[in-house]
Amino acid sequence: MNKYIALLTIPLGMLLNSAIAAEKIPEMAAKRCAPEPVVFYGQSQDNSKEVLVCKRATGVSYYAGKINHSAVMNEANGPRKLKVVFNTGDMKEGLLINTGPEVYGISSQRTGDYVFMRMKDGKSKPEVLEIGYLDDATVINNVRQHFMK
Repeated sequence: MNKYIALLTIPLGMLLNSAIAAEKIPEMAAKRCAPEPVVFYGQSQDNSKEVLVCKRATGVSYYAGKINHSAVMNEANGPRKLKVVFNTGDMKEGLLINTGPEVYGISSQRTGDYVFMRMKDGKSKPEVLEIGYLDDATVINNVRQHFMK
């Protein structure tokens, strides 16, 4: 009997830790963007990777990769580095960040899902290198608030 109680206790504890972590996400993302606001934050469904986009005066700063609360943010300034789209096809909104050799894309789908894409910047058509759904419980989406005029 004690074996079964121990098995049930561990997953419940893991669920509680996940819930606590989800509550702290807005606070952690805000600290990393400070003093500027958070445009977007989300973690992969397995919570191993993250994407963070912060508003800057001339563009955005961003990080996409393994979860790392002290990661160095990259800058994307000017219209050639950043494209925002609304109500296009299956997307409610999308944000494309051109990093040079790669393009990162974040989109909110009409289905309610959030998708992250990493693409190779091809001259005619981008080649998708990575695509994944984000964990809805971790998403902070302020794209419209900061880019819709």
